[in-house]
Amino acid sequence: MNELQKALKELIKQEEIQQKLLDRAAIKAKRKMLAAAVILGAERKTYAELLRAASPEMVDALREIEEETDRDIEDIIDDETDGDAKAEAEKIRQAAESMSDTDSGIGVVGSAILLPMCVLYAGTAANMTRHLKWTAGRGYDMAIKISGVTPSGIDRAEVIRQTVLNPWLDEEGYAEKIIKRMGKDKEKILKTIGQRMARGDKYEAIAQDVALGQTKTARKMMYRLIYTEGTHAMNEASAQVFESEDPDSEYIYSTVGDSRVCEVCQGLDGLRFALRDRQPGINFPPMHPGCRCSFEIAEDGK
Repeated sequence: MNELQKALKELIKQEEIQQKLLDRAAIKAKRKMLAAAVILGAERKTYAELLRAASPEMVDALREIEEETDRDIEDIIDDETDGDAKAEAEKIRQAAESMSDTDSGIGVVGSAILLPMCVLYAGTAANMTRHLKWTAGRGYDMAIKISGVTPSGIDRAEVIRQTVLNPWLDEEGYAEKIIKRMGKDKEKILKTIGQRMARGDKYEAIAQDVALGQTKTARKMMYRLIYTEGTHAMNEASAQVFESEDPDSEYIYSTVGDSRVCEVCQGLDGLRFALRDRQPGINFPPMHPGCRCSFEIAEDGK
């Protein structure tokens, strides 16, 4: 196991802490989703009625949920001390403002269930920013330890910030990935509510199943995002240190070597590439969501 692999193992422990934070936030979001659904379901609207314009009472209830959501996200932003983490949470807050739909009863109900998830997403975006900065810093420091040389021409704080905040795949940062997920969540919620009400399912059962399903889906997506972004932050920050020391250096792709290594990464294991030609998803980790691979600098003649 090389030094970067050891650092990635340490990273996994930190990511488990992030999972626990996410789990607690998800429980709170689920409770609010259920509470919102119960409030809006009090009128016992039929499917046909919900297809039509929402009643003033439903719209008023949604407005209260909107205000509470905005306050909760503002609390996250106000409590955050890291400026970059504030900015990422603010992106989620702005996206949440466009999530409300009052064109129909179903739109109101779907929005009311979705908005509490936005609080979960905003908190995760802020936590992830701090976590990834720590991760990139760990990778930077580990590369210096391995090389034994303090790099010149690059600044630690700037390397960390660029590694964490600059989009590195599909021109999307992690906040943008979360926002895209929010849009998919909305479509799925509206479709599920419509289908199940059309076949006559009880409102309470629909609300509970949608809330539970969305919480589970969100947690799974966020887990994957935390692990993937963490692998990128540590490897990329390390690579920048090695490249600054020797622009012509090469690296050897390295897997963790256990039974969980996928065929794609297994096929790259041991292959040698120019560090300047590294491309995540092509020849440099992470190769895929949840990738645990790393690299090591090739020595002359190796």
